[in-house]
Amino acid sequence: MKQIIIYNIVIAVGVILFGVSQMNEAGMTGAMFYLIHDMIIKGALFLLIGIVIAITGTSNLRKMGGLMKTHAPLGWMYLIAAFGLAGIPPLSGFTGKLLIVQGAFEAGNVVGSIIILASSLVVLLSVMRIFIYAFWGEPVELPTTKRRDYRFMMIPAVALVVISIAYGVGSEWLVPYMTDASDVLLNPSTYIDAVLKE
Repeated sequence: MKQIIIYNIVIAVGVILFGVSQMNEAGMTGAMFYLIHDMIIKGALFLLIGIVIAITGTSNLRKMGGLMKTHAPLGWMYLIAAFGLAGIPPLSGFTGKLLIVQGAFEAGNVVGSIIILASSLVVLLSVMRIFIYAFWGEPVELPTTKRRDYRFMMIPAVALVVISIAYGVGSEWLVPYMTDASDVLLNPSTYIDAVLKE
C-alpha cells in the first residue's frame, strides 16, 4: 500500500514539473494549483492508509478485505480522496491537470499532454487496486482496536478530504490568485521593480 502511494508521489512531482516547464500562464497556474492540491490529498491519503494499517495490523493488501462492511466511513473517505488524486471532476485534482494540459497544448507539446492524461489513468488504477483489496470482498479477522482511537484518527483525515473537496469546488475563485502568482514567476521584472522601486 505504502509503495503504491509513494509511486504516485513521484508521478505527481513529474506532473507539476511538466506544468512549470511549459513556461506559459496556463501551465504555470496549473502547476501551482496542482501543487497545493497534491499536498492536501496526499496528506489525506497517507492518514487514511495509516488508519487502514492500524486497523488491519498489516500493509499487505492480500491480507486485507471487507473493510467497507466494518469501517464504511473510512472506505468512503478513501474513495473520495482516490478520485481527487486521479483528477476526477469536480474534485481538486481536475482543475490543476486541466490547466497543465491546456498549457502543454498551447506550447505545442501534444505528446506530453497525452502522457499526463495517461498518468491520471495509471494513478486511478493503482489507488482503486488498494480500494478493491482492502475494502471489498469478505471481511478478514482484525486485531482489536479501540473504537475511540479509530474516531480520533479519522478526524484529521476527514478534515483534509473536506478541504480538498472545497479546494476543487472553489477553484473558480482560487484560480485568479494562482494566475497572479504565475504572472510574477513568468515576468519576475514586475516583482523586482516593485521591491527595488525607490
